[in-house]
Amino acid sequence: MRALLLVPVSLLAACAVNQTHRVGEITARPNVALKKSSQSIGLKLSDGVKDAWVSPRENGVGPLEVTAWTTSLSAAFATAFADAFTIKNGDSDLVLDIQDAELKLVPGAVDANGYVVSGAAQVRFKAQLLDRTGKQVAVTAGTSKSKTTCSAMDCAPSVAISAVESMYEAIAQDLFVNPKT
Repeated sequence: MRALLLVPVSLLAACAVNQTHRVGEITARPNVALKKSSQSIGLKLSDGVKDAWVSPRENGVGPLEVTAWTTSLSAAFATAFADAFTIKNGDSDLVLDIQDAELKLVPGAVDANGYVVSGAAQVRFKAQLLDRTGKQVAVTAGTSKSKTTCSAMDCAPSVAISAVESMYEAIAQDLFVNPKT
C-alpha cells in the first residue's frame, strides 16, 4: 500500500514542476533612500528589455511566462526614485537607461535527492545613468535575487516583486551612492 501512495505523489510533483509559472504586471516597492535633489529623472528602457517572453524550464524550475514587464519596471522606477527626484517622462536632467533586465526563476532550496523544493527569482540587469546631454555619468550591472523563496505554483509574482525591488535598490546604490564611471 505504501508504494502505491508514493507513485501518485511523485507524478503530481512532476506535473507541478513542469507547469508554467506566470508573472504579469507586478507592483514592486523598492526601499531606496537618497538625498532630496532638485533634479528631475526619467526612465529609458532600451531594446534589450523585452515586455513579454517565455523562458524554458532550466535548473529544475520553470517554464516562466512574463508579461507586462516594462509596465512593472516603469512603476517600480517611479516608486524607487520619487522621494529624491521629480519623475519626468521626456526632457529630464538625468535618465536611468536600463539596457537589460531579464527575470528568471531559479532554485531557492533543493532537497537531499536534488529536487527543487522552492524557487526564487533573479533579475540580470545592466543600467547607466545619463545626464541631460546623453553623457554617461555612471554604470552598473549585476544580478539581483529575491529576498524570499516560495514553494507554491502561484507565488512566482511575489518573488519577482522582491527581485525587482532588489534590482532598483542595487541600482540606486551603484549609480548614486557609490557611482562607477
